[in-house]
Amino acid sequence: MNKIFSISFFLFISISLFAQKITIEEYIQTYKDIAMKEMVRTGVPAAIKLAQGILETENGNSPLVKKSNNHFGIKCKETWKGPTVSHDDDAPKECFRKYPDAIASYIDHSDFLKTRKHYHFLFSLDPLDYKAWAYGLKKAGYATNPKYPAILIKHIETYKLNDYSLMALGKLPAPPEEVKESEDNTPTTVAPEAPAISDEPVEITVINPAQSAANVSIVSEQETEESTGEEYEIHVVEPKETLRSIAKKYGVTVTQLKEWNKIAENELKPDMELIISQKDYEIYQRSR
Repeated sequence: MNKIFSISFFLFISISLFAQKITIEEYIQTYKDIAMKEMVRTGVPAAIKLAQGILETENGNSPLVKKSNNHFGIKCKETWKGPTVSHDDDAPKECFRKYPDAIASYIDHSDFLKTRKHYHFLFSLDPLDYKAWAYGLKKAGYATNPKYPAILIKHIETYKLNDYSLMALGKLPAPPEEVKESEDNTPTTVAPEAPAISDEPVEITVINPAQSAANVSIVSEQETEESTGEEYEIHVVEPKETLRSIAKKYGVTVTQLKEWNKIAENELKPDMELIISQKDYEIYQRSR
């Protein structure tokens, strides 16, 4: 009887441990170093990257991240040639990228933002201005949730994630060393985890705060300026979207979408970039 009880108790404890969820604090401690390293490599703020990871993965507990190591909810897109998984998101069984580990996901997220032209204006913002980056991501079409920027900002401010951006830029020292006792009760100094910094950091330009999108008005409601001129808003077509569904989303007509984007047929392709307002069309025409 005691033997059966012991086995049952062991199984209960094992299942309980397996079912434990990762906390936000644990997620941050696990991925802060790669977030800082990627900020140095590409300029994507560590604060933004960690906040997005927390949100997109339910701080490491979502079904998608567990089966794909996809920490940023990046869908396959036409250019993706790697492994994929199906996951219900905006539509059933959507195609998402699958990675061998979390580090690969963090690197791909940085490259995804760096190489797509509708995110280019983000890199002219102050890398420490997390509010401008949060609203800029929404403006560029990263997420459909209207509360996306506010959620990112709340995570950053609650968990002081901007400290990791400051550390990556060398503007804030790493936390002081911890003193722990060894097995023989002798105090032992333990060096804190430091960001793994690349030997060839990219140049990150900190702009005048007066020019920051956070001090202008909300980025998602007003055009920002790049060094090359005015910025216009676009919509990136997702799989299964139609001209009708996009027109309804932005309160315009299918005819207007066709006219602004020079579309002759009704067929759309994933990753197509569409102008979605008369105002943005006029800005686009001036920028040509």
